[in-house]
Amino acid sequence: MPSVIDPEKLLPRPKQLFWKGEYLTLGQRSMEILSCPDAAWMPAWWEQGNHHDQSTAAGGLAIHLSSLILPETVRALLQGWGWLDQVKMLENEEAYLLAIGPQAKGIAAVIVARTSRGAAWGLRRILQLAGTMQPNSATLSQPLLLPKLCLRDAPDFPLRGIIEGFYGAPWTHEKRLAMIHFLGETMMNSYAYAPKDDPYHRQRWRDAYPENAWRDLGELVAACRREGVNFWFCISPGKDIVFSKEADLAALCDKCAAVEGLGVSHFALLMDDIDPRLSNASDQQRFTSPAAAQASLANRLYDFLRQRDPAVQLLFCPTEYWQPGDSPYRRTLRSTLQPEIGIFWTGIGVVAPQVSSADAAQAQAWFGHSLVLWDNYPVTDFDHSLLLLGPLRNRDAQLPERLHGILANPMELAEASRFA
Repeated sequence: MPSVIDPEKLLPRPKQLFWKGEYLTLGQRSMEILSCPDAAWMPAWWEQGNHHDQSTAAGGLAIHLSSLILPETVRALLQGWGWLDQVKMLENEEAYLLAIGPQAKGIAAVIVARTSRGAAWGLRRILQLAGTMQPNSATLSQPLLLPKLCLRDAPDFPLRGIIEGFYGAPWTHEKRLAMIHFLGETMMNSYAYAPKDDPYHRQRWRDAYPENAWRDLGELVAACRREGVNFWFCISPGKDIVFSKEADLAALCDKCAAVEGLGVSHFALLMDDIDPRLSNASDQQRFTSPAAAQASLANRLYDFLRQRDPAVQLLFCPTEYWQPGDSPYRRTLRSTLQPEIGIFWTGIGVVAPQVSSADAAQAQAWFGHSLVLWDNYPVTDFDHSLLLLGPLRNRDAQLPERLHGILANPMELAEASRFA
């Protein structure tokens, strides 16, 4: 019996689906990318089979990847299927169009995208429709029916994924690798490494990682690269850093520079859950407030990293990350923190019962910077007797209009923390 996947049950749901219930029979159970703009568009996770030309791929699925500048082959296929006009609707950076239809020698799939990442999401969709997560899986033993369709999709948030930021036993290396793979499969694009009880993240932030931990970190970065997921290296020096001490700034920069050497270009400086006062006498003399000290540190770290990599991104978690209302602390950040640095916000409350678009608009006004929602669900570090498996509720559908991204803070139980 041919296997059939219902396109209307795809998750995440595509933004727009054009399908009339028709299926096409794939004669040879293989998938080959026959054309793409350049080699960088070929995802590392895609395992090419043994066929590389039109004649040997006949009967299998012939896949064409294209930028918005359409080659004649792609243009002709889309025009023949009646989907050429959909290309102009691709406005989001990670937006893509996937069309599947007949051709002279079997079945073809066309993916048009603005970027290689969008094209990779289109390839993920093909695998979903084939009922497998491998391009040439040995499990494909039965005839395969592929829907004749066109779909357009784009993520709501530019930044989306997981922040391993809970208190308690950090995930094992194997659990992290599995989560990164899962994020890639579900079209998330960010994994943030911020385990509170990793001593080299928080208590011993100045110290270099031991050899084994450093090797594991490199493997996580490589896994993210393979899956098309950004690895965010987070560091939390706020418990004992002396803001006015140049040696501490140098230690912070050196730590981040070493991680940058692994190929990381996404960083986060976390100042959450620390003493809100300046306790060091030298800091009190040099800075007018804790916010001024923190902003200075973030700005100098960002300048250091940007000199090494102009494309680097930095997020900042403030000490006042959940409180309602404006404050002197937030006014100082608003006026002194460099505008390119985004800010984490948990909503109103550490574990916000709801996050409305109005809340997000207010918070953006309070902070004056791009915001990323650090969503403390399904994290249970405040009560380890809980097991939170229910759906995420009370998050406005309009939040993408106000927020740059959303990262879920999970439980110690990695498998149970996966998105449904």
